[in-house]
Amino acid sequence: MITTRLKGGLGNQMFQYAVARAVTQKNDQNLALDISWFKAQDKREFSLAGFNLKGEIVDLNLWQSLTYSSNFLKYITNDKKTYINEQKEFSFDPSIFSASGDTLMEGYWQHPLYFSSVEEIIREDFTLKRGFGKEAESIKRQIENSQSVSVHLRRGDYVEDDKINKIYKVCSQDYYSYAIKLIENDIESPHLFIFSDDINWVKENMNFKHQVTYVSQKGLSDIEELVLMSYCKHNIIANSTFSWWAAWLNENTSKLVITPLKWFNDSERSSQCLIPNSWKRI
Repeated sequence: MITTRLKGGLGNQMFQYAVARAVTQKNDQNLALDISWFKAQDKREFSLAGFNLKGEIVDLNLWQSLTYSSNFLKYITNDKKTYINEQKEFSFDPSIFSASGDTLMEGYWQHPLYFSSVEEIIREDFTLKRGFGKEAESIKRQIENSQSVSVHLRRGDYVEDDKINKIYKVCSQDYYSYAIKLIENDIESPHLFIFSDDINWVKENMNFKHQVTYVSQKGLSDIEELVLMSYCKHNIIANSTFSWWAAWLNENTSKLVITPLKWFNDSERSSQCLIPNSWKRI
């Protein structure tokens, strides 16, 4: 059994699932998803239930810091169990594929090489279990019948949480203006579909000269928004794993994906390996 400890938002959980799924596929093991981290959270929740996941959802009661969790200590002191902790963010560590027996994985694992060999499986797993609701289905038809371009503006905790704000750079209005100009060079009559966790700010502060549909609204789940974004023919993403996954899942073979060159305020951090070579960084 490979157990991955899920944490963070939807995009982070998708990475954790995808990597663990790849490991189980290579080694013919079963998969379990530990959701105990969310017990101590008031802003995050387990968000993958709407997908066609393969694996058992479990609660190992490891909600505290692993350093002090008695349940965790019992886990790693059992000689039949193994603990694998990500050593370096945004890096690829092939040694995790040698995991055998009962193994607990913890990390963010944000490198697409981890699951490149099982790409079609991951795409299938990240389809909606019950399809879209009525409102999302209506937007999906608009997306399919236009030169659709998703535009994701991530604000929320990037703006409101001082700790997160010190790490992540909020994409500027200039970034989006330049990205849209690049779209204009290749796409005739683009239709912009706007996704944001602060849609009112976008309406009040951003001006778009093209046809615009503001997607984010009450009644749509995070998963519905991400999948709708992936159905757009082209994507302008934020420095966010949420829209990263939407662009990655986009199956348009001629898609244009525009991504921020700089994801972090800290110049020592780099997400270069996260971005596929075919995407344009600006």
